[in-house]
Amino acid sequence: DRAAVTAQAARDKVLRLLAARGIIDNAALATALAEPVPAARQPFPMSAPHLAERLHRAEPSATVITTTLDDDLQRAIQEIVRRHQATLEPSASIAVLAVENSGRKVRAYIGSSDFFADRRFGQNDMVTALRSPGSALKPFIYGMAFEALIAHPETMMPDVAMRFGDYAPKNFDGHFRGRITAREALQASLNIPAVALLDRIGPQRFVQRLKEAGVELAFPEQATAPGLPIALGGVGIDLEGLVTLFAALADQGKAPPLDYGAAPPTDAERTALVDPVAAYYLTSILLDTPPPPNFLSPGNRRNAQPIAYKTGTSFGFRDAWAIGYTRDYTIGVWVGRPDGTFSAGRMGRDTAAPILFEAFDLLPVGPSALPEKAPAGAILAGTLDLPANLQQFRVRPGTSTEAGKAAAIKVAFPVDGALLELAPEDQPLPSLILQADGGAMPLRWLVNGQPIASLPYRRQTEWLPDGRGAVRVTVIDRDGRSATASVWIK
Repeated sequence: DRAAVTAQAARDKVLRLLAARGIIDNAALATALAEPVPAARQPFPMSAPHLAERLHRAEPSATVITTTLDDDLQRAIQEIVRRHQATLEPSASIAVLAVENSGRKVRAYIGSSDFFADRRFGQNDMVTALRSPGSALKPFIYGMAFEALIAHPETMMPDVAMRFGDYAPKNFDGHFRGRITAREALQASLNIPAVALLDRIGPQRFVQRLKEAGVELAFPEQATAPGLPIALGGVGIDLEGLVTLFAALADQGKAPPLDYGAAPPTDAERTALVDPVAAYYLTSILLDTPPPPNFLSPGNRRNAQPIAYKTGTSFGFRDAWAIGYTRDYTIGVWVGRPDGTFSAGRMGRDTAAPILFEAFDLLPVGPSALPEKAPAGAILAGTLDLPANLQQFRVRPGTSTEAGKAAAIKVAFPVDGALLELAPEDQPLPSLILQADGGAMPLRWLVNGQPIASLPYRRQTEWLPDGRGAVRVTVIDRDGRSATASVWIK
């Protein structure tokens, strides 16, 4: 770039030597000689600067560092991150970690949306930054409760006002659902049932189990002992730790460390996070979590991944999380402000989950993480068919409970007035997921005034349309309150 004529002469000399020695033919020589000399330096590739820096610190004397990253996937996810970054405020950033479950090989590592963006602290590696997980740890509370036979996915949970000593948690929306199954409580990410389960398990026991599986939670220095706010995000964890935990659910509860290639995982023995039955229950629940806005469920999306996933939103909307898994891959997404300041209403389902689903769309379509055959000991039954001790959850003695008023019933999906394009004209229509929010259980569903088959203690059901055109979906709760959504199926 400083002596173009001399550079071209040197290049042409090398090219003619190659041709003279038969390494390239005359046609290739002519083409190469016709190429102009580059007039400017090109930017050096920066595919994974945070991981490169991290691995170099681990092996400062190494001249070559080989990682497990998939370059094509890394660049494709970086493009998704770049596109979503444009919709955020300038001080916000994004981090993504993608892992192939077999061997826990890390295939994509995005520590921030722009390494050189000083305003959003781009050189901070947000994969390893300690943040509040919001509700993202709730599945593991349920998993340990399932394992200890404190609850089952179909156990009826009380979602009413509760006080645990001086601690009185509230649901995010401020409403109560009354009686609800553990399955629905986790899918709706309700706070009170999760805290009640953690109160039965014990916060110290919960933290120790995660530590034995290789993931340590961080507490303020002044904290004397883990407490119930852990269930709602009152603790520190990084994206790497969350991905490690969720990848365990895809592997029957086993939680080996992640493999970056250069620094091999330690040989330290780790205990299982949960047993295979609890992992099976959790996967069956998280697979039915409603997809984020503008995404149809896998059954209604061609070539869609069957993603089991959970979102989280920390206090003050500082952190938005989405972590999902299939049998083959686990991906975690964090969106937030690296400086830890408040943001304007950013939530995991609206902000992080769309990035998660787009990242999974880059991968080969594989099976869900739910085994075809339930593991030995799994109880596949409805509420009334469970053993008596699992039909109804009982709070720990001394917990104060008050009857709470259930939120108004509404049809969450399909949205009233929506136009649903489910399939081309020459193809049969797929099943449509119907989802309700609020109301007192049990629920009844009607389509065009006719009852349809549904499980009364589930807020979600499936309906197979019998044709295209106008459809009226109605849901009725225990107290006779109803909500209706009128949609057009195309």
